Amino acid sequence: MNKNTEFYLAQLEPLVGGTIAGLAATEADGFGMEFFGLQVTLPDGGRKVLFFLSDDEGNAPGSFEILEHDPAAVTGHSHGFPDTGNQAV
Repeated sequence: MNKNTEFYLAQLEPLVGGTIAGLAATEADGFGMEFFGLQVTLPDGGRKVLFFLSDDEGNAPGSFEILEHDPAAVTGHSHGFPDTGNQAV
């Protein structure tokens, strides 16, 4: 696993065990873009919002993909990636 992936997984780790409590959206920014994401209630009762961004600078709303979860193997079939046998982390 490369350092980039490790960094992002560390950012997501506090959300593990949380519950998706709702959807989130912003008002349009100065460029007319609205951002969207998920409201997450953490196991300790705290709350976070996960926004989907196109890049780390938040230059635009991002994309996402929802796949069926196969606990035996999470593969990269989406986006034309070869089946590398990636495992869920």
